[in-house]
Order: sequence, then structure tokens, then C-alpha cells
Amino acid sequence: MNHILSHNPSIHQLELDYYQSYSADRYTNSDNNNFTILIPFQKEFVNRDYLYNGHIERYPQLIDDVIEHTLKIKRYDILSYYHDHNNSPSVRSLHTAKLLFLINGKFYYYNIYEEQLLLVSHSNIDEKYFKRDKLYIFGVSDVLNLARFYSEFALYASLLDAGHLLYNVKNVLLNKNIDFLQYKEINSKYIYKHINIDQRYSYISFGLEISLQNKVNLWTGCKSYSTGRDMRISISHNELRKSKYLDDLLNHYNSSVYQDKFSIKTDNIPFFPLSSKLIRNSAHTTIGNHNYGEKFESFIPEDVLHYLMKSKKLFSSNGMEYCFLLKDDNGECIYWADSTTSNVKIDFRKVMHDDHKFFDFKSYRIVFVCFSHRECVLENGLKNHLITSSELMQLVSLYAASIGYAFRPMKNHNDHYLKNLLNLNSNYEINFIGVVCNSPIQQLSYFIR
Repeated sequence: MNHILSHNPSIHQLELDYYQSYSADRYTNSDNNNFTILIPFQKEFVNRDYLYNGHIERYPQLIDDVIEHTLKIKRYDILSYYHDHNNSPSVRSLHTAKLLFLINGKFYYYNIYEEQLLLVSHSNIDEKYFKRDKLYIFGVSDVLNLARFYSEFALYASLLDAGHLLYNVKNVLLNKNIDFLQYKEINSKYIYKHINIDQRYSYISFGLEISLQNKVNLWTGCKSYSTGRDMRISISHNELRKSKYLDDLLNHYNSSVYQDKFSIKTDNIPFFPLSSKLIRNSAHTTIGNHNYGEKFESFIPEDVLHYLMKSKKLFSSNGMEYCFLLKDDNGECIYWADSTTSNVKIDFRKVMHDDHKFFDFKSYRIVFVCFSHRECVLENGLKNHLITSSELMQLVSLYAASIGYAFRPMKNHNDHYLKNLLNLNSNYEINFIGVVCNSPIQQLSYFIR
């Protein structure tokens, strides 16, 4: 049951209005930025406050594995506008999606630059809301830095970042055959009441619940930690106050008191090997990104469709549709989700809205496209719906990595060209695209162990 719709129809309409304003029209609407910037730029606002250092008595190895394969910085690219990279793609490498763990009644936030869990709890939680014998993994998404670049499109972009992170977390659980519950709605009001994170600029994007029994009993020794705090809490000025949508939507999300979750059994759901080496392409190298001579013959769209269909119950919502744009020596075609094809002329250069200088689409052969009917936002809610598009995108990315290719998700696509190409009516929107890449450019990169 969708509690947002049943309890507050007005916010449901606000979500739809926002979605329509920042889908195909986002390039125009993102230019209108009236925010008053007072807070100094930082890539991480939740940092150590040095008030207390201690240790966690019981710390599951699973948390280390999740961090290792999701948020830990793996590579630093010198010849890139965006330098630090982990396994979870993010806009401008701002890493807007972070992880919040609820361990034995207290909240711990992972700071990716300190590589440390920070205790951000005010007090122990009430077991009426969250049980102590469970491990909870929450996504915390921050929109402030994105808003400075993209105005109110920041929420949309942050949800795409969150979906990449969420699928990577799920892939760790799938590898370990650990069943879990996923929240469709979360009591965010209760969470924010107990954590030192500024709810004016962030929201809980997803939540998973894991039973600490049987397979999750590999405890390590004591783990050191420090207390942490969001430095923005002490600043009274709200940079998003003048926003048309952002402030109201975040207030709604963070005042939710409803809980709704569903069970996911990991048996028979495919997964991808966990790798310590990052295979992911940066589209913003200072010397361009091209794929001449590569035919990507090992990438089999039918195999990807098999993975997507077998993983269907894993995703946050239903209603997201997808297809491939393919090019080979015989021409171009659309490869639909039902494995049928439409032979059409595709101008790959028109797939992108801009940035042709650094990413030459004419040299690419495989593009994955997610699209959906607007009614799906009403049915699933904005958060669940958009997160699903990037969960799908991350699955395709891990498939590409498993066969030796890189994959680049993109939001700077040409919506009008793609909608015409796919013959979509005005009720449909393009949600996300990604392109399969090789890596012919030898970057100056530093790989972090």
C-alpha cells in the first residue's frame, strides 16, 4: 500500500509536478538558481567532532564487506575533472549517497574520506521502531552540493546516485546469500530525531533490514570509532528555503512516520562477483573518451535481459521500462525488453544533450535506456521510482565489468530525440541512460588498496 498517496495526496501531486519539471525540461529549469550560498563548500559535511572515541563491541564483518564494495574510494584519476572514484557512480564524484548503519541500537555514519564509522546517535533507539537483533543499512542522500550546480534538479540526481549505491549493497548480500527486508517507506522522522545529520539538506533514500542470525554471525574484534556531527546543524540559514520544490519535498520525506517493507529472498537471484579492482570509466578525462575499433562483441544484450528479469523482485518499484540502442556493421536497431528489434536509423551523436568534446558518441555501439510512464510516479512514489532506474543501470554496469568492459551512466541525454526515436508519447519520460565503454586511454590513476 502506498502510504504517501493514502495519507497525503497533496505531496503526491508535488512529486509529480517536480518530476515533470525536471525530466525533459531540466536543462531550462536548472538554470534558475536563487539560492543564497553561505556554507563553505565541502565534499563531506558529517565529520569527526573529537568529543569521544571508543569501540563497537559487536561489529559484523558484513559491514566491512558492504563498505569495501560500495563507498570505499578505490581510484584517483589525475586526468579527470572528477578525481576520486568508488564502486558507486555519482554525479561529479560528489558522492551524495552515503551509508548509515544501525548497530545494536546506535547509528553509525560512514565517512568515506576518513574511512571511518562515526557515531552520530543522540541516544539509543526504541525497539518498538527498530530491533536490536537486526542490522539496518540506510541510505542518506545529501542534496546541498548538487543544488549549487543543478538547482532543484539536485533531488532527481541524488536519487540516481542512491540507486547505484543500493544495488551495490544488494549485490554484496546476494553474494553471501543473505535474505533481507527492504523498506518502501521509512520512519525518517524517528531516525532524524536521533542523529546529528542536518535534515534540511538530506533525506533517507532507502533502508534494508537484516536478521543477525546464521549467516551473519562472523563478528570481528572491537572496532574503533569517533563521534561525528554535521557542521551545518549550527548554521541557522537554510540555503534551500527559497526553493519551489526541494524544501517542501525534503520536509515531507523527513517527517514521515510510516513503515512499509517487503521481504527479498536471495535464492535464485543472479549476482556479480565482488571485485576489489574498480572497472569503471570516467567520461570526463581531459583528453577525451573514444572507442574506435571496439565492437563489444562479448556484451550480449540477451544475457543482460536475463539478469534483469531474474532480478525483478529485487528492485524498489515496478513500472520502469528499458531497451538497448545497438549499432553494428549492418546498421542500427532498438533492442526491446521482450527481445524483439526495430531496425531504425540512430544518430548516436544526438543521444547526448552536450559534452561531445569529451565523449564522442559516434564511436559507441551499445546504449542502455530506462524510461517510464508518468503514472508510475503516482503509483510508486518519486523516491522508489527513480532509484529503480539507477538500480537497473548499476546491474548493467556490473555485467559489463564482469566481461571486461567499462560502463558510463549519464543524465545529460537528449530527451526529445530519444522519445521520438522510441516513439514514446507525451506521458513518458526518459529516466536514465548508460553507455558500454572500453578504456583505450591510459589514465594517470592511483589505485588505492
